[in-house]
Amino acid sequence: FEDRSLEFVSAHSGKESLEILKDDPSFAVVLLDVVMETNTAGLDVAHRIRNELNNQFIRIILRTGQPGFAPEHRVITELDINDYWQKAELTSRRLTTSMTTALRSYRDLRKIELNRESLAQMAKSVAHQIRNRTMTINGFTNLASRKLGPHSEATEYLETISHETARLDNIVNSVSEFAAIDRCDHCSAD
Repeated sequence: FEDRSLEFVSAHSGKESLEILKDDPSFAVVLLDVVMETNTAGLDVAHRIRNELNNQFIRIILRTGQPGFAPEHRVITELDINDYWQKAELTSRRLTTSMTTALRSYRDLRKIELNRESLAQMAKSVAHQIRNRTMTINGFTNLASRKLGPHSEATEYLETISHETARLDNIVNSVSEFAAIDRCDHCSAD
């Protein structure tokens, strides 16, 4: 994929697959069989990947030889999986297509997350710099108000400066709140 080799890691049970993914959350794709140690172990693994490991990036391709245990419509609507194949339908060409699509999705999600993190860092930095300036402006405005007294002609201007500084500080607080959004909160389906 994109001139890079792929590495395949096998797990022979739901428990083993979750241990592998817990130790290394950077896997791009999981080819997940529905029936493993139980008739629905794969469904349980898919659910736990998303909800317990909180891994929204990994692409899950569900495979089943017994679609009665995992009806496609129910699985697609109830679980956050990315593709569903009955083993009898999964030819080499379809598997290659499905894997390529999943890898591209994973790559794009990681790029989006990296860009989101960069934007959040920039927002934090800008917010910090602006907050420092607004604190300085507000400090000098208060100092000038005290020195000039309440009846000075400049009082109205100083009040406007204080008011606008407070508005700017509110904008900075909004940017800071945006930048503090936890990783992939926007991905959850709550």
